[in-house]
Amino acid sequence: MASLLAKRATTLAATAEADRPAVLEAAEKELATVLTEPQLAEFVTLKPEPLLKFCFRYQRWDEVLQWFAEEADLSLVMDVPPPGTFNYTDSREYTPTEAIDLLNGVLLTKGYTLIRRGRMMTLVELSEGIPEGLIPAVSLEELDNRGKFELVTVRFLLGRRSLPTVTEAITPLLGSHGKVVPMPTAGQIMVTDTAGVLHSIGAVIESVPELPVRPRPALPDPLPPPVLEVYPIAGDEGEKLIETLKPMVPDAQLTVDPIGTQLVAWGTPQDHETLKSAFEKLGQGGPLETARIVEVYRLRKADPEAMVELLETLVPRAKLSADSPTRSIVAVATISEHRLIRDTLEQLKPDEPGPDTPVLKIYALSRAPSEELVSGLKELVPGAQITADPAGRRLMVIAPPEEQKLIEEAVGQIEADGPRVPQLQYYELDQPAPPTLATGLKQLVPQAEITLEPDGKRLLVIGLPEDQQVVASALKKIDLARLAQLQLRFYPLIETPPPSLLTALSQLVPKAQVTLEPESKRLMVVASDEDHQLIESTLKQVETTLPPPQKPQLVVYSVDSAQRKRFMAVMTTWTAPLWAMLARLTCDGAWSSVELASWDCGTREKRRSSAL
Repeated sequence: MASLLAKRATTLAATAEADRPAVLEAAEKELATVLTEPQLAEFVTLKPEPLLKFCFRYQRWDEVLQWFAEEADLSLVMDVPPPGTFNYTDSREYTPTEAIDLLNGVLLTKGYTLIRRGRMMTLVELSEGIPEGLIPAVSLEELDNRGKFELVTVRFLLGRRSLPTVTEAITPLLGSHGKVVPMPTAGQIMVTDTAGVLHSIGAVIESVPELPVRPRPALPDPLPPPVLEVYPIAGDEGEKLIETLKPMVPDAQLTVDPIGTQLVAWGTPQDHETLKSAFEKLGQGGPLETARIVEVYRLRKADPEAMVELLETLVPRAKLSADSPTRSIVAVATISEHRLIRDTLEQLKPDEPGPDTPVLKIYALSRAPSEELVSGLKELVPGAQITADPAGRRLMVIAPPEEQKLIEEAVGQIEADGPRVPQLQYYELDQPAPPTLATGLKQLVPQAEITLEPDGKRLLVIGLPEDQQVVASALKKIDLARLAQLQLRFYPLIETPPPSLLTALSQLVPKAQVTLEPESKRLMVVASDEDHQLIESTLKQVETTLPPPQKPQLVVYSVDSAQRKRFMAVMTTWTAPLWAMLARLTCDGAWSSVELASWDCGTREKRRSSAL
């Protein structure tokens, strides 16, 4: 587009006034080929470039330059005008670019030049040098819009041309104010000079031949990945064998197993070919059937040490060791011996549980299970063992898979029919209650929202049904008349306290109301702040005298099949629900024995161990 505009301006300047409309029409057709319709419509509305005529005789330079700046719509920056006057008269019309080029042609003879940067035109005295950054940088396309005497900077792309060759070729063309800045990293060269000289420099750079493209060297074929191979060896000279083989395969990693019967090699397929050839020549690596190989066998339930005793009678020449922590057996044996060991362990595997084998399954509920729910499920599946866990809001069921499906469907239906939705409940109080009532009840039911009305005569509670039951039960036990002057607090206990503790607390703080909630193992106390401090310190002293709580332990009791029925009878009559929830009977088919695994802790486990 810049080239077309320059062509149009030159043609208009050389054409008579009557013929200029035809020139403009032809120029618009050419512009239409490179512009879109919206761009062309906007271009037509632009102000046309002015055409200037020179008619000066003995005119001072400051007046000439000021006239030109106003006519070309430029801002003139001039400290000191050139000396002398300007004498030039011409009937031809000039575009601003042609006019500034004409002026520069005369000013250069006087040691001055005009530098145009945007709408700013600066008069520079060349004897004092050109300030850095004043000369504008233009592209090759914009170079056509500059006069041949205008100083500009252009970056030329070199492509594959040699930078020293290009620099050497263009240096003779530079004017007195020309400058070359090589940019080898970017493959460019930056040249500052008049636009006319830069046109010639561009042509010279284009004539410099480009260097031929160097073909990339072919990449070597990738090495095959290393693989692990095991070679059976005879004798106890494994280290000497490695010393012999290492020079043949220097990049391979060679190791002898701890018992000296195998050579473990990590290397490329070519390394392994070399090793196999060497073994054949050295007479090493006997028949695979006679070589001893290490294997590890994992056991599910059988005792590793007992299994080693059994297997030693079958494969006496094999080296067997039991690893009890991992329930595994490490065997160093021949292939035939390993085959016998594998078949024996396969026969001794316990049978997989059948479709009628009871399994334990836990059902999470949205609310605490009621006694009616447990009774209904037991009528549905009489043979199942069902234990309710109100605190955890779940059911624990031991039953065969088919019965578990029935229970799962029933529980799902009950859950669907009864969503767990908080309820709003008002509690009318006999007399005004202090704010400490709501604070104390919040400790009991932290998930509920409890609000005491301003007059203190009614309590608003938003919570689940079980939370509402807890609040209602607590209100029945609280003396509101005493609470008005006292505070309500709850103290959790590790164990259910003996009656002697309540008696001692009553004597210690006779004015306090102390109530035991055995089902939740906590004390509800209505007392003054001083009494609360005394009760809290007393309970801490009592807890220090109690034995620390013990963590559950897994204890395994071995019984034979003949004792099983009597043992189960004793067990279920003692603590049937607990056993139904925690006990698990497993049968090891290899030894025809029965094992009972139970999680328990503390004195209960000691009593159970004594009973067994």
